[in-house]
Amino acid sequence: MHDNIRLYHVDHLGSTSLVTDAEGLITQHVAYIPYGEIFVEQRNGSWNTPYLFNAKELDEETGLYYYGARYLDPTNATWLSVDPLFEKYVGMTPYNYCAGNPVKLVDVDGRDAEITINWEKGTISVNANIYLYGDGATKQVAQAYKDCIMNSWGALNEYEYKDKTFTVTWNINVELAKNGEPMVFDGVNNYIECKKDIAFSTTEMNKGTWRSRNSNGGLLTSEGDNPAIHEFGHILGLRDRYITRSEAKRTNLSYKTIFEGWEGNVMAEPAGKGVVETKNLDILFSPALETHKFMIDAFEKEFPSSPRRFPYDNKSYKINKDHREPILKTQLKSTSK
Repeated sequence: MHDNIRLYHVDHLGSTSLVTDAEGLITQHVAYIPYGEIFVEQRNGSWNTPYLFNAKELDEETGLYYYGARYLDPTNATWLSVDPLFEKYVGMTPYNYCAGNPVKLVDVDGRDAEITINWEKGTISVNANIYLYGDGATKQVAQAYKDCIMNSWGALNEYEYKDKTFTVTWNINVELAKNGEPMVFDGVNNYIECKKDIAFSTTEMNKGTWRSRNSNGGLLTSEGDNPAIHEFGHILGLRDRYITRSEAKRTNLSYKTIFEGWEGNVMAEPAGKGVVETKNLDILFSPALETHKFMIDAFEKEFPSSPRRFPYDNKSYKINKDHREPILKTQLKSTSK
């Protein structure tokens, strides 16, 4: 037995780090100025973590943070090397951190900026890049996918949570993948193979196969039976609201039987026929908002004399395979349609 070993948990929330022990007591609190330079540090114990601003490791000898793609100098608020994706941001210096707006933006690995929840301002932004490849991938198809997504998901620009109204912004980028460019799955990027034949699925949230023609074999448009409206829901982590083939095999229900109460919903109906509803946003936003508000309240309770509450605002929440809606085993009660 090693009675002297204690467990620690570190919450990294951009401008603040909290280290808690096994009993949940805060042992270290670090606050930063916007670009990561330490502003104030408080300790209640001897142990401290080197993983500070945005959960990146601080090299004590150089004073630099290692982000994976490059090093950040928090004192001078610049990267030490050029952004590997600098061609995406023409007109912006490739050494600039978070587009010069570190309060609103978070750079996850030194590659891209990711917009987050801002409780005080009441804003939520969803950021996703969809890169297309395959024999059906064209600029026209990319535009049809994007228009379909923005005309459906993008039309919901407000969300109510606990009597608070949030303005929702959908930053969805759909474009052709560059030949030879490696796939980088960073929680924002998604890679979709476009096929000319009639087939579509999103297998692992961030990749799949979507058809580039309509059900009659004609040119795909933003309307009609465009699969993007439903498949984008899977990218966001939402599951089907009908009986899948695998569920049909282990139940006495028919394939494509719609869950009770989900008739007409985007995650239940055939491609292009369902609509995005508030209940879809509840699944997507509520867990992140609940966590976000909990951390704000915990900070204010632990540091009541703090003049501002922003350390837990502008937090980035990943939408990836590790943050997917649970399997719907309890929702197999259905009605045929």
